[in-house]
Amino acid sequence: MAPHINDNGKLDYDNLVLTALGVTVALGWNAAAKETINALYPVKQSGAAIAHIIYAIVVTLIAILLLYLYQLSKAITEKITGQNVIQNIKQNIKQNVA
Repeated sequence: MAPHINDNGKLDYDNLVLTALGVTVALGWNAAAKETINALYPVKQSGAAIAHIIYAIVVTLIAILLLYLYQLSKAITEKITGQNVIQNIKQNIKQNVA
């Protein structure tokens, strides 16, 4: 996602920075999960590819489930309150910073 221009005419890199931090955290957890799986279930070299494929499928399914639950909770919150919660949070932050 490209940075957008904020109300002051400056580029807003918030999403870019948050995405970079998210990727960094995800890579750290990925390495920890791999090492844990290797320690708990040591596999011979011939079965390593299958183990990694199963790991990738499980992580993908978990990510899809979490994204679905996030979107569902956001939709329910917007329906209950009648307003976009994320936009309200961003506006409150901008008002408090300015």
